Amino acid sequence: MLRLLEKDGVLVHPGYFFDFPRDAFLVVSLLPSPEILDEAVDRILRLINEN
Repeated sequence: MLRLLEKDGVLVHPGYFFDFPRDAFLVVSLLPSPEILDEAVDRILRLINEN
């Protein structure tokens, strides 16, 4: 998650902050404009696909 913030400027929270299982969830905010949210999702997916 730190890599995503440092490299791509996207802040996510681990699911366990919200009582989700530790290894399976990220929490994102849906407050940004659709364009910003689309770009953030693209960056998250790019990081996932790199691994």
